[in-house]
Amino acid sequence: MTARLRVLLVEDKQLFSDIFQDWLHAEDVQIEIASTGTQAAERLRTAEFDLAFIDVYLPDISGPEVLTLARTAGANLPRCYAITGDGSGPTRQACIDAGFDDVLIKPIFLTKFNEIIETEKLRLKIFD
Repeated sequence: MTARLRVLLVEDKQLFSDIFQDWLHAEDVQIEIASTGTQAAERLRTAEFDLAFIDVYLPDISGPEVLTLARTAGANLPRCYAITGDGSGPTRQACIDAGFDDVLIKPIFLTKFNEIIETEKLRLKIFD
C-alpha cells in the first residue's frame, strides 16, 4: 500500500468544504473533515496529520485558537495553513503568531493549493 498524505480540512462553509475536498481527492490524499474549531483541536490532539488547512473564522472558536488549544493539549502539530477571506494585516499577524505556517486568502486558486500538497509530498517523500 502506498503512503498517502494525511490532511485535516477545517471549514464550516459547505461550499468551500466541497471545493477543497474535490481538490484534495484529485491529489489522492487521505482527508479528514472538521466543521468546528473544537472538533479540529480534538482531532489535532488525537490523530496524526501531515498537513492542516484551517478556516480562521469558525462558528465556535477561531483558527488561531484551534492551534493554541491543540498545542496546549500536547498535540504534535503538522504544517498548518490558515484559510480566510480577511486579508488584513491584523488577521494575518494573529495567524502567524498562533503558529500557522502561512495564510491563504480566499479565493484560493487550485494552483496554490496543489503547490502546497506537492511540496508536502516531496518533503515527506510520498510519491504517486
